[in-house]
Amino acid sequence: MNCPACLKDNPEGSQFCNHCGKSVQAHAAAATEEPERLIWEGTCAASSILNLWWFLGFLLVIPILIFLGVAWYRRANRHYRLTSERLTVTSGVFGRSSEDLKLVRVEDINFNQTFWNRLFKVGDLHLISTDKTEPDLAMRGIPHPEKMKETIWGLVREQRKRMVYMEQLNV
Repeated sequence: MNCPACLKDNPEGSQFCNHCGKSVQAHAAAATEEPERLIWEGTCAASSILNLWWFLGFLLVIPILIFLGVAWYRRANRHYRLTSERLTVTSGVFGRSSEDLKLVRVEDINFNQTFWNRLFKVGDLHLISTDKTEPDLAMRGIPHPEKMKETIWGLVREQRKRMVYMEQLNV
């Protein structure tokens, strides 16, 4: 019988190795034990791949939510007020700022509508004016932008007629 530690030959029935002193009986008992049996064999489950897709989907959802949150914040924190003489734009949450544009200074009005905006009947208006602080004022997310454009043009014409009349009175 060979020693499991030093692999030297020992007489049959020896409990310890004559060369290194290690137990030879433990090795003999292990040799007489039942052979190893297969309990289970399998492959990677398809659900583990689905977990990967859930994780990747989650990673894609976070930037989309951030983008939507920023877009909402920009639009929700702007308030437009149109009177017969001026357009006031107020923006901000913690700090507030306000910009007035006299309608008589408006030179041109353009509107822009994407495909998705047309579906929801909203759009952006761009007022080009002679105002020194805000010569190109953008109004974003305006419902029915074509109607609003015509409304503003009507008010601009009224203000210009009024200005001409006032100038005639001063002459």
